Amino acid sequence: MKAVTASLFLLILACLGQGCVMVPVPASGKDASCGTRIRREETGFIKPGQTTRAEVLGRFGQPFAIHEKPEAIAYNWAVITWYWFGVGVTGCPGLNFDSGRLSERGEVLLLQFDRDDCVQRYDFRHLSDRQTVKEVLAQWSETKLR
Repeated sequence: MKAVTASLFLLILACLGQGCVMVPVPASGKDASCGTRIRREETGFIKPGQTTRAEVLGRFGQPFAIHEKPEAIAYNWAVITWYWFGVGVTGCPGLNFDSGRLSERGEVLLLQFDRDDCVQRYDFRHLSDRQTVKEVLAQWSETKLR
């Protein structure tokens, strides 16, 4: 009897009001929403001083950004960090279910080349909301090697 009463109460509430509830749900951070994600395991073939630019381009395709001096390239993608799920009350009797992406994080693979067109160094970075791929690439490529 309590279940019937509670269900009837919720139905009346749904008929009288309109609104929605959105619930954020963390994502795995593994799914790319744009670009092609490059995992660290996929860069295992890169050996500084040995792997050439042609080998990198053959494996990953054309880069997203290029920096001329010193020579460096960048691949980038965005991963989904949060999803949202919503339940909306749209009238009597009606529930509307919806979902989408709430937040994404930009990631980038940076590669710098020496005069012989071999990989000198490479690194993975996360982009902040205020950074562009080209800015990160220029700043990173111009820092001295340790």
